[in-house]
Amino acid sequence: MAQPYGLSNSIATTIACLTTFDNKLPFGGPTSPILSNMICSGLDAELAKLGRDTGSFYTRFADDMVFSTQKSRFAHQIAQLVDEDGVGKIIPGPDLDQIVTKHGFTLNPAKTRLKSRQDRQIVCGVMCNEKLNIRRELRREIRAILNAWQKYGEDKAQEYWVSNYGRPENSSFELSLRGKIEFMRHIRGENDETVWKTVQKFNQLTSGSLISYEPPTDWRAELERSICIVAAESGDIKKADAVARQGSGFVIQDGLIVTNAHVACYADGSSVEKLSVSFRDLAFGALDVELLRSSIDADVAILRIKDQALATSLIEARALDFDFNASTEVGATVTLAGYPNHTDGDTAHVAVGHVTGKSQYLGLELFRISQNVIYGNSGGPVLDDRGKILGIAVCGSGESDAPYTVHNGAIPAKAVRDFLFPPLLDPPLPT
Repeated sequence: MAQPYGLSNSIATTIACLTTFDNKLPFGGPTSPILSNMICSGLDAELAKLGRDTGSFYTRFADDMVFSTQKSRFAHQIAQLVDEDGVGKIIPGPDLDQIVTKHGFTLNPAKTRLKSRQDRQIVCGVMCNEKLNIRRELRREIRAILNAWQKYGEDKAQEYWVSNYGRPENSSFELSLRGKIEFMRHIRGENDETVWKTVQKFNQLTSGSLISYEPPTDWRAELERSICIVAAESGDIKKADAVARQGSGFVIQDGLIVTNAHVACYADGSSVEKLSVSFRDLAFGALDVELLRSSIDADVAILRIKDQALATSLIEARALDFDFNASTEVGATVTLAGYPNHTDGDTAHVAVGHVTGKSQYLGLELFRISQNVIYGNSGGPVLDDRGKILGIAVCGSGESDAPYTVHNGAIPAKAVRDFLFPPLLDPPLPT
């Protein structure tokens, strides 16, 4: 066998005899995935290169190959839409077909599909349009069997499962249901209200072992602990933009705080003389901070609490997580948080809305949201429906530069990813 495995013919033949049936890898065999990866390593390398050359991403699970792209038009080298007797038909592209055939495989035309973002994009039974989810049909099946079990009892639920879903008489609906719920849990993850309710219902009905699942926390209730009021006061009256400012900010890893550069900096990029942050649940008042780094062009700044012991012991645990792949397409659900026009005693402003469009603003590409970004909310986080940060509020109604303002805009987090988390530098060359 070729490198990197380097197995002799006799060893390779012995392994094949032990792990195949009728000259095929058995479906569900514990050795089948490893062997298929070994066999397909050369194929994978060439298809991954084809993906890179066409601006696509290549993935494979067993014999299911998937190419995905952010481009508006799919690469013709991978797949093409052709007219066949007035009906559109998807066929493999010439480059894809040539590589697959070269490695001794044949593409299955019946399983060749091309899906846009408007379609249900299902890969190996998992929906992956904006976030991972199980198919709607599977959710309905789980709900229907649970309802039958709760309403009519175990025996009737077994009959319902066999007759409605074509299952063998001697199979167990409860074991199958448990597996489907565990699959849903694996795909949707922890802290999911739907999974929690489903697990609770199953655990109430089963006489066997319970499915373990922690109750979800309300991330919106926790959100106020992670956002802060940012105050900037000028000590230099000679500066043209010497003003007292108020904005919003939020905690990221290492106890650092993100806000807008126009809140913490002068127009030339230098730090406003006195910077502080306040958290509503901390009784000891404002914390002095310093400007760690900023980008006027990207309108983002990172602040560091001067009392590092306090930042490590108290503030770091409040860090919010980012999702740099979250959708900012029109219609996506988003939550805006911050302290607009803050006065003492105000609670945080948390508003749910959706993405309404995209705009250019002073050289920045922003996504617009339906919530009002009122003065003082600048620097506050914009989160997806799982509580992950996907943007930073930057402009809205009430700003001093209103004629130039795109109302209710946010900077996509992925646009400032390298600024927020600089990539590791290469080590210096030896001298």
